[in-house]
Amino acid sequence: MAFSWTVQAVGAAGQTRDRPTTAAAASPSVTTLAAGWTALASGQRDAAVRNADVILQQRPWDHAAVLLKISALASGSAAAGLGAYGQWLVRAHTDDVGLLEPVLIAVLREAVATGDEGVKRLALTALVAAHVDGAAQQLAALPGPASGTLDRDIAAARGGDIGALQRLSEAADPRTNPRNPALARALADAGQVAEPALLAMLASPDGETRAAAAKSLGALKSEIGRSNLQKLSTDPDPRVRTNAEIALAKLGDPAALASVDRMLASGVPEVQLAAADAWEGRPGPWVDVVRPLLNNPDGLTRIHAAQAIAPADPQAARQTLADAAKDPNPVMRAEAAAAVEALDADAAGIDVGALRAQLSERDLIIRVSAARALLRLVRG
Repeated sequence: MAFSWTVQAVGAAGQTRDRPTTAAAASPSVTTLAAGWTALASGQRDAAVRNADVILQQRPWDHAAVLLKISALASGSAAAGLGAYGQWLVRAHTDDVGLLEPVLIAVLREAVATGDEGVKRLALTALVAAHVDGAAQQLAALPGPASGTLDRDIAAARGGDIGALQRLSEAADPRTNPRNPALARALADAGQVAEPALLAMLASPDGETRAAAAKSLGALKSEIGRSNLQKLSTDPDPRVRTNAEIALAKLGDPAALASVDRMLASGVPEVQLAAADAWEGRPGPWVDVVRPLLNNPDGLTRIHAAQAIAPADPQAARQTLADAAKDPNPVMRAEAAAAVEALDADAAGIDVGALRAQLSERDLIIRVSAARALLRLVRG
């Protein structure tokens, strides 16, 4: 809303005169821009586009008007907003993720409207992080134990909330929830307060859950879990044994470190990539072992190798993931998009252009992963 008021000023002859009101003093483009945003806020997107075009006819470089136009068109469809962004890009020649934000939000909103539960959760999680109105309530309303409640409880437990920690402990109890690998992975984000729950999950009858709990304990460098992890050396599930060894290696256990060296020399890509995790991105012999895997015949191995090597060689990781994003197999493109999203933006050297192209992919999960990665760049 434009505020207007009149201020009386005293002239040289003692007479008063009216100063121009704020609204009258505003430039035509500012007034038109404000009218456009007001129209958009009331749902009149066509009027908002017209206001933006009035400005752009005279000032085609006007960043604020471009944002209004993209926002208005994206409120109708992500494709329309992306089209307007593309027109601007022809002139600007350089991507601007800030201008893309309305398109990214539109992509995620469309995913919430049309995707399955898993896709909806991914989209809503990103929308919550972007502080989009109503997203938190929608996320909390999704069915299943992995709803928004889990994310809130993990954040609260990390902050010392006893009630949240109790709920997480109950959910982690293998006697009542024997299979819960997703929770075991998520608990690593809760910090040291999650150690007792993760230790309990090592007793789960489900191998994937035990393996995930061991890996999370390794991520936490859990000293209190050391003896429990050592007991897993005879676990019947090889995934559990491997993750326990990696966790112990992160704690500096000599036997585990020797085991990691043997894993690196195994010649088995899956085992070598698991062993590389023990170094947590620090320089070491794993780099020369993982680098050749960027050219492995198996596409997923190449992607996983790129994820592993990103801290040591971001350029190589970026190139490998960019190539994977162009793979004719949609599964590969989806995995590449998810890999880029999961990597730290600075370390990965994210290719904005490649991700922008994925916003037009037919596969919904690829569009969602690309939007999430780009939105994270917008939010810094």
